[in-house]
Amino acid sequence: MPRTALASALLALLLSAAAPAGAAPDIAGRWLTASGNVEVDIQPCGAALCGTIVRVLANRSMADPSQAMAGAPALGLVVLSNFLPAGEAAYEGFIYDREAVQTYRCSLSLDGAGHLVVRGYLGWHVFGKTQLWTRAAADAHSRAAGPPAPEFAGIERWLNSEPLTLAGLRGKVVLVDFWTLGCVNCIHALPHVEKWWETYRDRGLVVVGVHTPETPEEAQPARLAEAVHRFGLQYPIAHDANSATWKAWDNHYWPAAYLVDAQGRIAGSWTGEGSYAEIEASIKRLLAGSLPQASAAAQGP
Repeated sequence: MPRTALASALLALLLSAAAPAGAAPDIAGRWLTASGNVEVDIQPCGAALCGTIVRVLANRSMADPSQAMAGAPALGLVVLSNFLPAGEAAYEGFIYDREAVQTYRCSLSLDGAGHLVVRGYLGWHVFGKTQLWTRAAADAHSRAAGPPAPEFAGIERWLNSEPLTLAGLRGKVVLVDFWTLGCVNCIHALPHVEKWWETYRDRGLVVVGVHTPETPEEAQPARLAEAVHRFGLQYPIAHDANSATWKAWDNHYWPAAYLVDAQGRIAGSWTGEGSYAEIEASIKRLLAGSLPQASAAAQGP
């Protein structure tokens, strides 16, 4: 190795040894963004942390609060991705700006007052903008309640089950999976949904597949029945032929999964393929926390 390269390597080693690593802070949980528009739930996604919008208080622009963002759905959007521990008690990853349709590098850390310091930047960290997010609940590890889950509406028929209502499922953890038989991404996700039902149904999980067809052909009852048989789905399937439940939930994508806690509130949501480990971790967390509520619900009001 040339002498200059060796000297550089030794200098880098000394600097890294002298730099304070700092333990990564506990930033998991729900955060209210600086604009006050949405709440973001930060949870593990594989080996990293990701943040998903789980509650929309006002779907408005951050730059101009008088401007509505109806054309840019927020619920279920992953805005923080691949955050890994970094030096100086921080995380590094990426933040998505839905207004600019741009992804930026981002650092997350906690300040002395317990705010989440969110700094997005392009290129160099020094050239960026900082926001302060606040905990959605006083408890540092709170899983604050999300918005009430809408009821199933206008269901034409049920397969594998008698008609269900979310009110009747209070005390249970409910996974609602929007899909349609012609959606390739949905088909890829179905085995995971079936596995969760098989694995956790005896522990209090109820899975409801809401089939909202995209085409008239997909809306045919015979085609749906054939698909349910072909894919080996055994959990309850609600045929949302006229998209009434889709609209009630303000859903915009196939596939889309919503997790409803034992109190009937949306605790998390995901769109598209993937996030299977994150969804399963959320299921297990809610089931562990839902046992007392489930027992209370069984005893009646």
